[in-house]
Amino acid sequence: MRVIIMAKYVCFLLMLMATYAIAATKTYTIEGKLKVSITPDVVVSVRGPDGRQYTGLPRGDGVFKVRGLASGDGYILEVRATKYVFDTVKIDISSQEDKLRAMKLTNITEVRINYPLELSPLGTITPFKPRQPYDFTSILRNPMILMVGFTMLMTFALPKIMANLDPEAIKEMQATAGDQGEPAKTLQLLPEWKVPAIPQQIKAK
Repeated sequence: MRVIIMAKYVCFLLMLMATYAIAATKTYTIEGKLKVSITPDVVVSVRGPDGRQYTGLPRGDGVFKVRGLASGDGYILEVRATKYVFDTVKIDISSQEDKLRAMKLTNITEVRINYPLELSPLGTITPFKPRQPYDFTSILRNPMILMVGFTMLMTFALPKIMANLDPEAIKEMQATAGDQGEPAKTLQLLPEWKVPAIPQQIKAK
């Protein structure tokens, strides 16, 4: 009788040890879908509580699976892509409830989200700043260019303006400058413009 009881007790212990062994070796899989066009550079990365890295490659329809995870809290899932930015997700795996719980990490708190995961990109990444087209109007706003332009304009325009002045008015200006003394000596430098001779044909008319 004792032998039978001992045999049952040993069988019970073996079954209990097997149950614990199965529970200890059981692994879980994180599943989800990326709502974006998939390119070869897109990779789903999961960092475990112990620092171990797990990776999964999404299919063409965006579905991904990351396998071989043990139960535990604090798995961090990130989507690595050169063109898109995704939310960072924290995943807790409960062996007692045999289910996964996902939370989106923000700058302030954690937000519970549905599982299996459905992740959409927050935005696109611009690898470089587009070169702005050259603005030619910036030349006209340069003070040095304005000064040079005004000087050239006066250089070519002033002789034409003086040529159209009445010679008598020029002589009066020179005489007035002589009476005023030093401040107006520059007007004395004005040339004495001569009235061109009238052709004989014009006089005959």
